[in-house]
Amino acid sequence: MWDVVRRPGDIMHGRHSRRELEAEVGFLNDLLDQDIPVAAPIANNAAAYLNEIDAPEGTRYAVLFDAIAGDEPQETNLNHSRSFGQLAGRLHNCADRLARKYDRWHLDDRYLIEEPLNHIRPYLQHRESDFEYLSALGGELMAKLHGLISRQSPEYGLCHGDLHTGNARFDENGRLTLFDFDSCGYGWRAIDIGVYHVSYDWLDLSEKTRREKARFWEAFVEGYNTERPLSSNELAVAQLCLPIRHLELMGLTMRYWSPQIGSSWINDPERRQIGGAMQTHNFAACNGVIWVQPGVGVIASQAESDPFYAFAGFDMIRLGKTPAQILDSLTRCDPDARHNQVAIIDAQGNVAAYTGENCIEEAGHHEELLYGPNLPDDQTMALSLAQFQEAIGRIPNEDSRLQYQCSYALTLLQKGNRAEALSIFRSVFAANPTYREAVKRVARAEPDKFSPQLIEMVLSLRVNYVP
Repeated sequence: MWDVVRRPGDIMHGRHSRRELEAEVGFLNDLLDQDIPVAAPIANNAAAYLNEIDAPEGTRYAVLFDAIAGDEPQETNLNHSRSFGQLAGRLHNCADRLARKYDRWHLDDRYLIEEPLNHIRPYLQHRESDFEYLSALGGELMAKLHGLISRQSPEYGLCHGDLHTGNARFDENGRLTLFDFDSCGYGWRAIDIGVYHVSYDWLDLSEKTRREKARFWEAFVEGYNTERPLSSNELAVAQLCLPIRHLELMGLTMRYWSPQIGSSWINDPERRQIGGAMQTHNFAACNGVIWVQPGVGVIASQAESDPFYAFAGFDMIRLGKTPAQILDSLTRCDPDARHNQVAIIDAQGNVAAYTGENCIEEAGHHEELLYGPNLPDDQTMALSLAQFQEAIGRIPNEDSRLQYQCSYALTLLQKGNRAEALSIFRSVFAANPTYREAVKRVARAEPDKFSPQLIEMVLSLRVNYVP
């Protein structure tokens, strides 16, 4: 049993009511009765499926399912895509034959577009033009949906809600089984199957990937049409799924997960605390990126997030391996390593990072501690936070947010991003005038303690600046 500890607040507490979860279980049992291969829920000793858990954040519900053995389908295998399409068609047809009504949400334009935009809005108040772009995109998508498709069966009905290859397995006899119906509800079938189309390398917009997607999408549609022929309008709607899916997941992240800012590790040797933060252009990074093992370390796997690095990495740290040795070993045995970006910090503050060759350019590659004993001493650039604090008087230990802001600003300055670093320093010093004046004093009296760039920046800050 892996004893990896996830970050608090990441899992979507309160997303479903008890009635909605009971409806999901009922839907699955009804599908099984119709010989649709889905993961079977297992009743407890009291003949109930839902188990209540008294969690710190409130009551949670758990359901035990049959484990699904086998291999994940591969989109690029045309036979896999064809079989997946056929099963999706069977699922939709069967759902229409079920007489029962289920207490599940509607995966309509309100859920997929309007509500996500409402949850994104507060996080883009400082970037009005970006939100205006997303809002206009949402309006355009809704207009196209309404012009192409109705909310009548069979175009609209019960859907899986997250129909990608990660939620299915082929057994040794070639039988495909679906699971993870957590997002199931009433929606457009074209959007449901469109998820399959867009989920493969969905951040890769290259012509090569576009051609590859077209091949396996054609096979998927061929399989689906053997069960339920798609109209030309439905095929057009499926092509709208990429921006719709991004908006949906951005909204889920903003609603249920704590916002993540930053780009590196924090190490506080005095309090013997370590931590990690992430920065991503994809809001839907979800809850599989940062993993924490108290007293052992922190491991992050993103781009193609893979918890394998956390499970194996923590064991290797306990065996005495360094982060660099761990990444060297694990990336060698990971067939998808070229798509991954991984970073590790152990409890001693040792850091290593890996960026696969197929990661997008924006992923970059940077490997350092924001604060800690191992930060390189570069006399020509900004000081480490430890030196910074020594010069101006120690920042109170309890103010970890201020520590992080200063560290991040200095890292940005090292990278040449003077404008953003200046903005952060202004914010910090405006809220903490004692630190600001101390820095100015020390910068004038002991210029050798600071890099020329930092002296210029600090002395240029207006005393009465209000962000």
